[in-house]
Amino acid sequence: MKQMQQGHIYAFDVMRLVAAFFVVMIHCAASRSVSGLVYNTVARFSVPVFVLISGYILLPSDRETGYFLQKCARTFGTLLLTAGLYACYQLLTGRMVDTGVKALMKTLLCEPSHLWYLYAAMALYLLTPLLRVFHRHARQQEYVYALAVCFFFGSVVYTLVYSGWFPVVNQLMDNTKLPGPLGFVALYLTGGYLARFGVAKPVRRWIYGLAAAATAAAAAATCFLSARGVRADLFLSFFAPNAVLGGTAVFLLVQQLCGSCAWEHPRRNRILTAFASATAGVYLLHPLWMQLLQDWFGPWLPALAPVWSIPLRTLTVFTLSLATVVSLQRLRRLLPHQ
Repeated sequence: MKQMQQGHIYAFDVMRLVAAFFVVMIHCAASRSVSGLVYNTVARFSVPVFVLISGYILLPSDRETGYFLQKCARTFGTLLLTAGLYACYQLLTGRMVDTGVKALMKTLLCEPSHLWYLYAAMALYLLTPLLRVFHRHARQQEYVYALAVCFFFGSVVYTLVYSGWFPVVNQLMDNTKLPGPLGFVALYLTGGYLARFGVAKPVRRWIYGLAAAATAAAAAATCFLSARGVRADLFLSFFAPNAVLGGTAVFLLVQQLCGSCAWEHPRRNRILTAFASATAGVYLLHPLWMQLLQDWFGPWLPALAPVWSIPLRTLTVFTLSLATVVSLQRLRRLLPHQ
């Protein structure tokens, strides 16, 4: 792991590309077919991976508080620009009818729905200066305690409350006045924990096993509930235990595999880093490509079973989005700078 801890961390490039691909799959697997539910459940590890990477990088950093405020401002600006792009497309295609001020403000701030992650990221940025104090001074035992508490309330209890099957738990959580979605805080701190303490091999194996078992159980339960007309999105939350454990397992697995790689090909490394730097743009633009493909080629697309159509559509949308962002990045570099 020594090489991966110096300079650029290529493992994170691989993680970002893998996670971005499965984020696209989540939106392509929107059907309630068995295949769609399985693909959707398995792909839920993707967003937690991004949170883990952020915690790993930002919590040990020496950045001033102003840096995180600026990061929030840039993120909010990106959100408004992206929402504006989607609003323009909705206007051009006649999907947006109400163009009043209130409707426009709601569109820019709340749509498209997949931009919710930018708000979650801004909240974590604002909390980072406080969480960093804990990260620097907490002993390992205290760190593990904090992770356990956040995981319990933010993942296990959150899932029980979200199910609606345990009214007593709902009442107890309402009495505690604790914020429900602590799952991302748990993931963010887990990234910091891994940066500071690492994980022993036996613990890694336990996490891999638990993640695999939780993902398989969540996929089976999701299909079972859907077949009986019960809400099937219980384990499709990014706070669900299967998503949290899955994200942690993928993070550790890629880190472990990349730690044994030799990064002696500069050109190959530059290509990998260039593609990884485009994943944020892939996240922002892929629903637009999904809509464009449906509008342009929908009537002519072959009718395939979901087990084949979902990965094929995911690969197509991901490739087109990645190519678009990389092309725009190269064009920007070619423009004259003043």
